Amino acid sequence: MNYRHGHERKDSETATYRTWASMLARSHFGSACRERYLDKGIRVCKRWLVFSNFLADMGERPPGMTIDRIKNWRGYSPKNCRWASRREQCINRSMTIFMSLNGKRQCLTDWANELGIKQTTLSRRLHDGWSHKEALTIKPDSRHGRKGRTHCDVCRSKLKTRTLPGGSMTARYCFVCQNKRRRELYALNIPDVGDHP
Repeated sequence: MNYRHGHERKDSETATYRTWASMLARSHFGSACRERYLDKGIRVCKRWLVFSNFLADMGERPPGMTIDRIKNWRGYSPKNCRWASRREQCINRSMTIFMSLNGKRQCLTDWANELGIKQTTLSRRLHDGWSHKEALTIKPDSRHGRKGRTHCDVCRSKLKTRTLPGGSMTARYCFVCQNKRRRELYALNIPDVGDHP
């Protein structure tokens, strides 16, 4: 069957047609994408259920681009979609973490590349309650590898390096917070497994 728009043929489909068909499958029929699309109410607008309307609004898919929802909590429609690169799409995801420092805002990955700090380090710091300024300006202590902390996980006070059998390392908690933690564990009758992971 050869349609007038010429994008769906029995032997081959164009990139634009495949994008349209995948968009419909994700937002209307796909059980594999249910929680990311259907359960969030993300649908294709009525106009775009017809391929020729989609083509008229979006045009041909440029090489290396994919369809992207500008506001990713909304559905597919002419006002909310654009052709975007993979990088632009990754930055526009709902799970992308943005950080700000001195009026500059960018995603965690860009900060990591710019500052030479591992993405996992920045992510962990934010998870542990560090402010954006602390996470982005305090350099990791390379002498201690992965265990190199500079501030207490609880009160954020500066930590001292202790010498332990097998080398030196930095504890997760300052002396005051460590003692408080031990008292809490003792009260709950939970054995203390040490102050480091």
